[in-house]
Amino acid sequence: MTFKSGVTEEEVSKYAQKITGAGGEITKEYNAFINGFIAVIPDDFLVSLQSDVGGDIETLEPDGVSNVQ
Repeated sequence: MTFKSGVTEEEVSKYAQKITGAGGEITKEYNAFINGFIAVIPDDFLVSLQSDVGGDIETLEPDGVSNVQ
């Protein structure tokens, strides 16, 4: 999950708190070059986050393997 440029650390923390409050878990935080984190998000809460994509949220993607050729 990444956030748009200009979204503050405080705003990102609010999203993290909402996720943990819904029973999710933040597993890795990024704040140097990427503004975001990796999280385990309950399915029912994921639906509400998807509506914020395009607002504060830049990307919301499932975990997976990437290949570079």
